[in-house]
Amino acid sequence: MGVILFGRWQFNINETLTICTALLSAYGYQVLMELEKGEIIEIPVENPTYFTKAKQQEIGIIVFCSLTIVLLLLTITIRNKPENVARRKVLKEAENEKNQEARENYIKDLMADPYINIESDKYFGIHQNRLREHRASAYQGRIYYLGKKGGLYYRSSTGTRIYI
Repeated sequence: MGVILFGRWQFNINETLTICTALLSAYGYQVLMELEKGEIIEIPVENPTYFTKAKQQEIGIIVFCSLTIVLLLLTITIRNKPENVARRKVLKEAENEKNQEARENYIKDLMADPYINIESDKYFGIHQNRLREHRASAYQGRIYYLGKKGGLYYRSSTGTRIYI
């Protein structure tokens, strides 16, 4: 029985002769000789390719980077669709409206009760309005008072008036 040795693989000639001929013909090679039964043909293979761990890591890194780029581009594409942009705009407007409503309610509460502490400089105008309206206002942890003659003061820990 004939055998073909290809690198470290062995093939039976009877079974694979027609397959090899077809493959070689398909890739543009001409089959120049016929094999006889019992004849052994050895085909030398130079530098067989084996994957080393370093090559596997490089391939893994390339595949990971490629997938990351594809996912990033897909995300950007989906994010910038007109219907998604319009939906985000509507949600942002609704959130701004809700925040504005909450801010207005907070200002009403501050104006109603002068002893609610105002921590932020953002509401300093509210502090001044509370002083005019209620003649007292809590601002940054201290209660300020507006005197009868228009003087602005706060009380020390001993109860003494400290005018500003």
